[in-house]
Amino acid sequence: MVEIPAGVAVAYSGQLFAQAGADVVRVEPPGGDEVRRKGAFEGDRIDLDEGGLHRLLNAGKRSVTADLADADGLTLAENLIGEADVLLTSWQVATQFPTLAPELVARRHPTLTYVSVSPFGATGPHAGYRADSHVIEALAGFSYVTGDPDREPLSMGVELSDYFAGVSGFSAALAALLDRRRGVDRRFVDVSAFEALAFADDHTLCVYATTGAVRRRYYSRVLIAYPMDLMRCADGSIAFVPGGADFPTAVSELIERPELAAHPVFASPRERVLRWQEFDSYVRPWLESHRVSEILERARRLRLAFGPVKDARDLLDDEHLRARGAVRQRADGAVSIGPPFRLSDTPVETGLPPRLGAHQGEPWARPRQQAAASQEPQEPSGSFFEGLRVVDLSHVWAGPLVGRILADLGADVIKVERADPPEAIRGGFPAGNDATGDYWNRSPYFAARQAGKRSIVLDLAQRAGRDIVHRLLADADILVENFTPRVMRAFELDYDHVRQIKPDIIMISLSGYGQDGPYMDWSAYGMGLEPASGLSQLTGYQGGEPMRSGLSFTDPY
Repeated sequence: MVEIPAGVAVAYSGQLFAQAGADVVRVEPPGGDEVRRKGAFEGDRIDLDEGGLHRLLNAGKRSVTADLADADGLTLAENLIGEADVLLTSWQVATQFPTLAPELVARRHPTLTYVSVSPFGATGPHAGYRADSHVIEALAGFSYVTGDPDREPLSMGVELSDYFAGVSGFSAALAALLDRRRGVDRRFVDVSAFEALAFADDHTLCVYATTGAVRRRYYSRVLIAYPMDLMRCADGSIAFVPGGADFPTAVSELIERPELAAHPVFASPRERVLRWQEFDSYVRPWLESHRVSEILERARRLRLAFGPVKDARDLLDDEHLRARGAVRQRADGAVSIGPPFRLSDTPVETGLPPRLGAHQGEPWARPRQQAAASQEPQEPSGSFFEGLRVVDLSHVWAGPLVGRILADLGADVIKVERADPPEAIRGGFPAGNDATGDYWNRSPYFAARQAGKRSIVLDLAQRAGRDIVHRLLADADILVENFTPRVMRAFELDYDHVRQIKPDIIMISLSGYGQDGPYMDWSAYGMGLEPASGLSQLTGYQGGEPMRSGLSFTDPY
């Protein structure tokens, strides 16, 4: 892969490829690119090889330098592109250099997949515009619902749209490469950061599509239910999330007031939304008199999906991240962060960041003729995904979106549903609307995640239901689930059991904390994972408390 630098989104997309084993060569300006120059630099001493962002996003890549405004530099870049499977950049950058324009590259290199990641895509009325993540978050509706109702809207403390666009570029490029193995022409992959982030809206568009109501920002809350907010404790804050248990009983037990379980503001989601100050009057005094560690331990025993509010130091010292190798010391003594996913039998590694121009003149790691032989044009036979069978056991947001993307790509996705869908999938109905009748077919929250799938209703708590799932899995290529490992073990549908049914199945598990480590069986929702991953500590008003975003973006990410 050749990466021509074009900001954080392109660099992150290339980083995901490098972690997955691709040979990624960055063709950088002689003076370094934006990612190298951003820092952070130890002691504020600028060093293009030691910046924190460079070390994070370019680890495991190679670096050559070329001035693309110069004929010799363009020739070097073109020669590298001619030996590559993928060109990764932004069409906006590439078109500054005529021989790298997408149309010309497609004619000159017919076996190349050209991946462009740009703010608004390569077509449309805003195609030529430039924007940073602050602007994209505002346009995509994230800022409008993040912050206090009587204050200005907020953007996140990280460049959210860049990372969404990077993930989208990585995923779309993989899909295009797989299709090309079938002889289907996928020469140009056009990723828009604006569309990638807008697609991650989990609730605002559902409310508007169903009711015509425009959601407003309301502190750190998502008013599909209450409380979904950060709450103060004796020594910090927690993310209070109503999910993962019999909420009225569990919360009344948590605050040592079991008699409140039947109280309307505990028992009724609607009453909690309308009478949230009354609910707070019972809960907040208890929270403010107890330490975070004690509250979270009690919450986990009660299977409440609460989350801590962590900062960078907390994450670097986190026992779970260290146990899983997500935070570790690198060979050069620096801290390594990631990768963000694991494969059971294939290493996914974060290498060392390259020094600027350190690989000038080096050959590819593998002979180019081997790569070309594996990609010789075939008679087109339809999308790679059209022959795949997917069993989707997932629920709520993260897992169903995986199935939705696979269905969009052409796979046959069978959604396994419960006969009594939980409240979480009824999203889009306003407080006070009982959503009676066939709400599961009318909710836009549900429709947006399940479009293109087939449906079967099974009770996995019963042996007969699990037997039918086993029959489905015997003829499936992919299984998607996002339960805690504890639940999948109880259903006898964890990976060890599933591969006995279908040894070559690909099982995608998206639990909150992964399949091993000290936290693996903790319940989690996106509203709690956002502060737990350190992002809420970077978001808020100057001098104020940490704040969540108004949307659960950790799930679609």
